[in-house]
Amino acid sequence: MSYSYELKKDFIKRKNASCCGKALLFGYLYFSGSPFPGAPIKVSGDLPEIAFNLSSFLSVFLRKEIVCKKNSTGFTLALNRSEEEQLQKKLSFSKKKFMQYLEGKGCCKTTLLRGAFLSCGHLSSPEKGYHLEFACRNDFCAEDLILLLSSFDLPAKITKRKELPVVYIKSGEVIRDFLAKTGSTTQFFDFTNISIVKSLRNSVNRQVNCENANIDKTVLAAEKHRRAILSLREAGVLLPANCLEIADLRLANPDASLEQLGALCSPRLSKAGVSHRLKKICLAAEKLKKENQ
Repeated sequence: MSYSYELKKDFIKRKNASCCGKALLFGYLYFSGSPFPGAPIKVSGDLPEIAFNLSSFLSVFLRKEIVCKKNSTGFTLALNRSEEEQLQKKLSFSKKKFMQYLEGKGCCKTTLLRGAFLSCGHLSSPEKGYHLEFACRNDFCAEDLILLLSSFDLPAKITKRKELPVVYIKSGEVIRDFLAKTGSTTQFFDFTNISIVKSLRNSVNRQVNCENANIDKTVLAAEKHRRAILSLREAGVLLPANCLEIADLRLANPDASLEQLGALCSPRLSKAGVSHRLKKICLAAEKLKKENQ
């Protein structure tokens, strides 16, 4: 099962107080777009457990069996006109009601956010990347979702996908806060552990890449030095006295770093001293090459 599915399953199975149960339904239906009038409540085909739990929840809420039907694209919970009116009356769908939840009890506001995620949310596994999104049906829902997330100090942005708004969060730290503030303890610790392992792995990879780059740089520089020394000797050019020792050491130790070459000198030379003498050799070789052209 996907990471997102496990989180949704956790949300739908929670036992809610009466006020929070209304908030969950409100959040689910409010952020699903416009379920009224006449439009069935839709649930994605890969979320059967959520569809049937939502059907049972609505049945208890309306005191009437609401049938969950499977079709080619997922599941639908069809309500007749009377049931729509009853649900509309009990939940009071409106911007005003949304603002009341936003400014009201903390438990209901948290459950409202869970309902929004159940409706249109998706969370990628942190192993793949940090990405939490809500695929909204219209701009009004997206703007209200930004308000809801902001009330939890969860900064989010809006983009467009196929001309529809998508509210998204890319920060791993903010996503961890989202999991903590929605009470998803298991997912919070799992997400945190994966993030820590991922961070350590990336740190090790960066270090290894850096070391490999340094080795490559050393090898290329050593080859340049070797060619310069050999070209000068073949041409019979006499090197300055202070460069003779370092030239011999470079030819005898092609894989050595500048620090290692300095340690072999007598007296010992610093890295800067070795670099300076090898640069003089390379400059002399370049000058000879230009003269022979």
